[in-house]
Amino acid sequence: MRSPQRSWASLIDRFIFMRAVIQRVIKGKVSINKDVRASIEKGLIILLGIEKEDTQEKADRLAKKIVNMRIFGDQEEKMNLSLIDMADKQSLFLNLL
Repeated sequence: MRSPQRSWASLIDRFIFMRAVIQRVIKGKVSINKDVRASIEKGLIILLGIEKEDTQEKADRLAKKIVNMRIFGDQEEKMNLSLIDMADKQSLFLNLL
């Protein structure tokens, strides 16, 4: 049960700033003005929004959440594998634009 003492400000601080839009792709690329900046095969494309007020703690929490999301199909095509599970099968790349 949540503590009634917890303030709205602490809840807002915990969730309001850093956001990620995640898309699972078979093949993907990011281009700016028709110039391809990054491309991947099967994996995730993540659009990440951050502000100056965001902290390393928030980034770590979001990264942990993303790599543990079970959004890839297993041998039975059930959404049961995470990025960590997929890392055994393929390389992971991080492209910062």
